[in-house]
Amino acid sequence: MTIVLGVSGGADSMALLHMYQHQTGLIVAHYNHKWEPYEDDHAAFVKAYCDKHNIKFVYDANTTGNKTETGSRKLRYDFFKKV
Repeated sequence: MTIVLGVSGGADSMALLHMYQHQTGLIVAHYNHKWEPYEDDHAAFVKAYCDKHNIKFVYDANTTGNKTETGSRKLRYDFFKKV
């Protein structure tokens, strides 16, 4: 079974990742909205965690310049569907 886990790098999603880290077939999906400069650090943090624990990491980022909640949500959900 494959589990796709959306991980932002915040405390809640990292705790969830920690709980699932030994699950066979786990894929971590991180979407960077590119709203704030620190979001690149979140992506690097999640990737480093996945690398350390041999978890598949998939990444995408908003390159459209869309900075609305609704538009960003659609981009994020489209990314998750692709993964």
